[in-house]
Amino acid sequence: MPSTPRRALARYLCVYADFAGVSPTELAARTHVPTTMVTDILAGRLLPTTTQVTGMTTVLSCVPETVDHLTAAADGTSTLDDSFWSIAAAVDTRPPAPPTASTVVGTDPDNHATNPYTAPTTLPAAPITNRLRQLADLHHHQLINDDEYTRQRARILNEL
Repeated sequence: MPSTPRRALARYLCVYADFAGVSPTELAARTHVPTTMVTDILAGRLLPTTTQVTGMTTVLSCVPETVDHLTAAADGTSTLDDSFWSIAAAVDTRPPAPPTASTVVGTDPDNHATNPYTAPTTLPAAPITNRLRQLADLHHHQLINDDEYTRQRARILNEL
């Protein structure tokens, strides 16, 4: 099921298509977008690209600022999300640094307290904000659905 902001954008475009008397097939032809893609956009299943939004706004004589606002909300780049990312960055915690060895017995090269590994075998865990941004990118590019996005976001936020 499409997200509420995406449905609002779709509904707005549908109303202007009705006002202009433009069918989805005609809109697809005039904006040079495949008909199936236009149908998915007007149904709220797909978020249009910037080029597609510009073409549809021109053909349908929509208010560009309103379409931009609805697209930003559907894209998840609203000011609410900006506030969320700034809060998440402030709360982001990293594991404490390992204790340093002040008095280590011996200087054996295999003693990793005095001769630490230079190339770790595992990558450090990504900070919470990076993981949330990656999840948002997956959702934006529609590689995961809304339910999976919500479930994964909740799981990541529970780690805080």
